[in-house]
Amino acid sequence: MELLFGGINKTYPALEQLHLGNFNARGSLAPFTKRVHFFPNLNWLKLENLNMDERDLHGLLESLRTIPSLWRLSLRGNLLGSWDRVRSIVEQALPDVGFLDWPH
Repeated sequence: MELLFGGINKTYPALEQLHLGNFNARGSLAPFTKRVHFFPNLNWLKLENLNMDERDLHGLLESLRTIPSLWRLSLRGNLLGSWDRVRSIVEQALPDVGFLDWPH
């Protein structure tokens, strides 16, 4: 994540969708979450199969509060616990996110 996002220091207004997936990001999402504000028009974020833990989730949600255009979030394939608990955490943090994609 540091290699992907560590050097970002300017705004990328054209970026509306981002998909990161299929690698172990447990405990290493900070470079992304610290720079998510550089993507002010992000409306669709897919973070799938990253082996995220609850600490990663809370840091991510805190940073996503700065992105008012976000309306879709996918956390498919992350072992974050029960669907109801994760949905509640996300809805409290991001009440305007209209769609939360989660496998059953």
